Amino acid sequence: MYEFNSNISSKKSRHLLVIFLFLFISITLFGSSARAEIQPFKMPYKLTLCGERVEKTPDLSERLETRYYAYSRSTAQMILWMKRTKRFFPVIEEMLAEAGLPDDLKYITVVESALIQKSYSKKGAVGVWQFMRHTGKRFGLKIQRNKYDERRDVYKATAAAIKYWKFLHKKFGNWPLAMASYNIGENRVAREVREQGTNNFFEMTFPRETDEYVINVLIVKHFMEHPRKYGLDLEADEYFDPFHFSEVKIKVDTFRKPLSAIAKVRMGLINDTLKLSKSMRRTTRLLLR
Repeated sequence: MYEFNSNISSKKSRHLLVIFLFLFISITLFGSSARAEIQPFKMPYKLTLCGERVEKTPDLSERLETRYYAYSRSTAQMILWMKRTKRFFPVIEEMLAEAGLPDDLKYITVVESALIQKSYSKKGAVGVWQFMRHTGKRFGLKIQRNKYDERRDVYKATAAAIKYWKFLHKKFGNWPLAMASYNIGENRVAREVREQGTNNFFEMTFPRETDEYVINVLIVKHFMEHPRKYGLDLEADEYFDPFHFSEVKIKVDTFRKPLSAIAKVRMGLINDTLKLSKSMRRTTRLLLR
């Protein structure tokens, strides 16, 4: 009996040793491989934001490096950002250019919503530009609970964002402070400018979320401008397909009918196509004349 137990104990020991060695080798190989994918951060030779030069300082370098490594842990999420760019960036870029605004403002949509059109925050911000309800209405967006919400319409939301960005830049005179205002509100930023005696965002102190906000925009811009360097370059067929829209006008008798039914019956569109229009609910009942 003793010999039998001894053999069992010996077999268990050997099994445990094999498992331990397997785990050790796996952690060593795969762990070092994962770490190797994250490249050490190097401060860009030229640092600009919206065409404005950003002065490089040790403090800024540390803040950029911190956010760089935070984002580097989420390569899969960054690849999804890249895949969505073909869907939204062409529209946003064209509208920003027509308005005479910096192209870099498009990166705000990545930081705000990860380019998810139906994004909804806990605070109530909606759409790729993450407009709060009162701010959206202030800059011309139509919002009616359970019926329609133009914050989800990338064209109309971008038009409203352009108005807002022009207002913020005129008020504060530079883009970093305009971005801080977009995040925390213009009244709070105006108060901080008065109390801290400077309008240089990078010399000011803000709550952590706002303090990191502009840094996040700089890092996202850096990643997206150098996709190959960080393994984010995609083949043409790997991007998500862009949305294609057509504007149609219909004339029907006066009645109330769900939008989904109108899309299907009056315009010959299947209900799935209605998903492209995020600004109106499928069950919205319209009074058509």
